[in-house]
Amino acid sequence: MGTISIRTEDSKTIFTGVAKKRTDGVDSIMHLSSFANAVDLIFKGPDRVTLVDQSATIVVAASGTFSLTTSTALFTGNRGTWSVQAKYTLVGGGVLYSDIKTFEVGEVLGL
Repeated sequence: MGTISIRTEDSKTIFTGVAKKRTDGVDSIMHLSSFANAVDLIFKGPDRVTLVDQSATIVVAASGTFSLTTSTALFTGNRGTWSVQAKYTLVGGGVLYSDIKTFEVGEVLGL
């Protein structure tokens, strides 16, 4: 995958993902309705301290697909390297976390 790049002025950035599990080195898609009743995306800002927890929408439970559309305010004035991690609240209790991914937030020069 290439570099993910977002501008601080971008509005409604869309993050999508697919819930997968790995068994004996093989990835398979997880059916979210039988696995998790909520998916949140946790963002950590460039200061490595600021955490923002946003609720994602389960788009198609059978294919493990979820999506989150952010507001501009999340990234405004916060350029640098961000991290994102999915948090799955499990049916019946408990929580699982995905791998952590990073992306860059930059600025656009005024014309």
